[in-house]
Amino acid sequence: MTTSGPGVAMSEFMTRSDAPLEPIRGVAAFESESPSAVASRSGQLLGMSLFAFGDDQQAADLQADAAELQVPQVHRADPALAEFADDAMLEHLVHDLLAEHWPEFPGHLDLPESERLSGAAALWSAVDRSHDPRVLTALLALSARSADDLEAVSGAAGLDRLAEGRLESAQVLLDRLADSPDAIAGAIARVMLNRPSTALEPPVGGGSAESGGPSTVSVAVHGTWGMVGEDPWYRPGADLHTHIRREVSANLYDDRGYYIWTGGFSQRDRDDGARDLSLWRELNGYAEFDEIYAHSHGGNVALSAAAGGERIRMLVLMHTPALRRPDDEWERIARNIRRVMVMRTRMDLVVLADGLRNGSRQRFDPQQLPHFELALHWAKGDGWFSHGLFVSEPKWQRYHIAELVESQRRIAEYGPPR
Repeated sequence: MTTSGPGVAMSEFMTRSDAPLEPIRGVAAFESESPSAVASRSGQLLGMSLFAFGDDQQAADLQADAAELQVPQVHRADPALAEFADDAMLEHLVHDLLAEHWPEFPGHLDLPESERLSGAAALWSAVDRSHDPRVLTALLALSARSADDLEAVSGAAGLDRLAEGRLESAQVLLDRLADSPDAIAGAIARVMLNRPSTALEPPVGGGSAESGGPSTVSVAVHGTWGMVGEDPWYRPGADLHTHIRREVSANLYDDRGYYIWTGGFSQRDRDDGARDLSLWRELNGYAEFDEIYAHSHGGNVALSAAAGGERIRMLVLMHTPALRRPDDEWERIARNIRRVMVMRTRMDLVVLADGLRNGSRQRFDPQQLPHFELALHWAKGDGWFSHGLFVSEPKWQRYHIAELVESQRRIAEYGPPR
């Protein structure tokens, strides 16, 4: 794996408060080996793959952010492309299209990194002209040869979606990168493989309800595999947990026996987590939830709990993929959650991969789930690519997020339901 700066993995670079990424638009992302260029290439590859292999709703969700990043809007792939699930045929395709679109092509695919990038830039330009998913397929295959784990896993993810898990080289690469030192690359690989998570640390004791009868409580809910990164933000004593408790939700649960779920990447894990969330509240003697702060698929755990009847005054969704649900389920959710705040980054790499693997959407339909959306202005580098920005205490400080949450919390308390 190449790192994004001296000794700095991309996932660490993307959450450090002093190292914002700048989105690099269009073909320029394929002309540099900087951390911003690597992240931008990854976002472009995953975005083009969703255009080619996703559905109309996924494409519509992606369109505005993709336009800002100048991602070619690739045509929907024809089922005949599945013939390239064969590695030998895929290699011939890459060879032929490089020969057609790259005048400097040396005639073989054993390319040093600088030449590989030049070839990738030539294929990107061909995709931009033609919007042809065949050319995208060659670009994905060439990108999967990258020395950088994040770019390589993004190419492999697109190929795996094309081949529906039948391309051996993509499966082998995803399997290797599932254990990448780069947590973002590892998360994308595990999403595509639907790999079970390692067990989270279990609760260390039983919390108790406040004396004086039933009361309300706020709680933090982690995502799949805890979170993408090393900081267990949801645990009492963690920097962000302490910050939220001090600045917004004074009753954020802060004792032993805090809520966890398996973090498994399956609907069954999320449904079990939703039932356990209600059970956790009941066993601890609380009447209902004030605020729930939920990261990634932890947000879907909370939404499923609401669909099952759990009352939540305000739900804060951070980097949550929008899973598809029946209309009657959305109606139950809307009845049981008074206010929803959605925090997202543009071209969130892990959410893009989830869309390829899980069919989720990038954004929540405001007709199904009325909400207030918080996304940083497109010009801010921090507002792109990351799956961990909104679970970073330094980012909450930098962008005064607690103040924005407090504003929504007060509306949830005193205003009409939304």
